[in-house]
Amino acid sequence: MKKNLIQIPALLAVLGLLAAVGCAQSPTSGTNEAASAVGSKLAAIPSQFHGAWTGEPSGIHPREAELPMVIASRKVEGHEWGGDAISVVSNGANDITVTIEGWAEGDSFVSQQRWILSPDASSMQVINVGNASGASLLYRARGWDRSQSAYGD
Repeated sequence: MKKNLIQIPALLAVLGLLAAVGCAQSPTSGTNEAASAVGSKLAAIPSQFHGAWTGEPSGIHPREAELPMVIASRKVEGHEWGGDAISVVSNGANDITVTIEGWAEGDSFVSQQRWILSPDASSMQVINVGNASGASLLYRARGWDRSQSAYGD
């Protein structure tokens, strides 16, 4: 019986440590993903950022128009551009900085963007780091078919 009493405090200590590290629920997948410490490098773009994003506040993108941005685990594409996410750094919950090595209309580029999701993950602020063009606001595209993207997840 004493052996079991010793194991309970040890189990509580482990559970407390796990709670301190933290778990965040992905707003889109419903699965738990370990929360990332600010400044930590991530292996891929977190799933809450994946999918299609449009400039239309309604989230309904005109069928004939190109989507401004489609995001997958390690790939990003937009209208006449695309590339690989070569670095992803956490700035906090639902806030990352992505370095993209890509192409646009025959030219190659390296771009750094900060993506900040709204609390309900329905919109995302995109800030071009080191570029005077400023920020844009994109909205999660509704009714988007993943087959429209060359990348997918």
